[in-house]
Amino acid sequence: MKTDRNGNLQPETVSELLYLIDTETTPRFIFVLVGEMNLSTAMTLSNTGIDLTGYTRMIDNSAIIHVRKKHGNSVTESARGQVAITDNDFEEIENIIEYPDSISYEGKDKSGNTDFLKFEKYISRTRYFLIMEIRNKRIRLSLKTMYKRSIKNYLDKLITK
Repeated sequence: MKTDRNGNLQPETVSELLYLIDTETTPRFIFVLVGEMNLSTAMTLSNTGIDLTGYTRMIDNSAIIHVRKKHGNSVTESARGQVAITDNDFEEIENIIEYPDSISYEGKDKSGNTDFLKFEKYISRTRYFLIMEIRNKRIRLSLKTMYKRSIKNYLDKLITK
């Protein structure tokens, strides 16, 4: 881990980000950059009119806290046909964004200012879904939320549509 200009620890990996979220006592904005968008992903999205060339990928503490709170409980996730997210799943984020099985445009937020993308990837009998927010001012793609389904639940959901 490195320190920022204020002497605060700054994570360089997702594991370090999780550690800081769990150990910091003073609330502050903490994030980790997980590389730039790869060219093939940027080109995949170019036909939608969205150009992410040069964008960096980011995960921040508010997204992790949201995912843990809204998608980390096995009882509530089971009722949704999903599987609870664990801290180990956060380690898959970089792989999911770098090598997605599919990417789709999910629309804008309620204010109409922010665009969202959904990245999907099948890993070890599980289908992961990441919703990423496009932050044009900072030239970043930032995790908004994450959830997963077992392949059985995923196929059941597709069949019932």
